[in-house]
Amino acid sequence: MYGKPALKVGGNGFAGLGKVAGAIALLCPLETKAHLAATEPDIFFETDHYKGWPWILVRMDAIDTRRWPTV
Repeated sequence: MYGKPALKVGGNGFAGLGKVAGAIALLCPLETKAHLAATEPDIFFETDHYKGWPWILVRMDAIDTRRWPTV
């Protein structure tokens, strides 16, 4: 997306490198975005660039992989 690596399905992007170093941008419904940013602000956030858009930024170094099951 926009010249940066991204993950796409059927040509539609849902994750990519954001405009903040160390973060990725994820496609996210606005209601979910507000909830994530309010409940996990150390992980999920937005900058002015993403306000009003269905994308949320994720601080990659803040993710605790022990919280997520492995496949």
